[in-house]
Amino acid sequence: MGRSRVLLALAALACFLPAPASAATTIPDVSSSFWAHSQIAWATSQGWVPLRANGTFAPKRDATRLNAANALELIGGYDVVLDGSDNFETRYLINDFAVSRGIPWIYGAAVAAYGLTMPVIPGRTACLRCVSRSVPQGSRPCASARW
Repeated sequence: MGRSRVLLALAALACFLPAPASAATTIPDVSSSFWAHSQIAWATSQGWVPLRANGTFAPKRDATRLNAANALELIGGYDVVLDGSDNFETRYLINDFAVSRGIPWIYGAAVAAYGLTMPVIPGRTACLRCVSRSVPQGSRPCASARW
């Protein structure tokens, strides 16, 4: 296994590891019994997730839907794109954009106990359109899949 694959595997694994015990940030609106409390506290202590001015955590709710018109603005300035979207239309859009600009991208998907990833490195690996030319018929977003 090449060095880059090992680093990629370690980075992916780190996403599922529990946060270090040193994360003792108090966040008033996140109960200490919440399943992701330690990860949120750790991410805020590292500066990866900013807290609001009053010290509370509230995810950004005014998310912008990715489309062809805003793809350059939203993902054009990155060296790699990590995709956890829940639908094929978005994945194909990211694929086409990333491949056309030579940007590596990795998608991950999970429903119930099943999950998969696909790293796409333009010019080196197959892309999503290489594997399947169009959106699979009958596909549904993860949220609508009932297992």
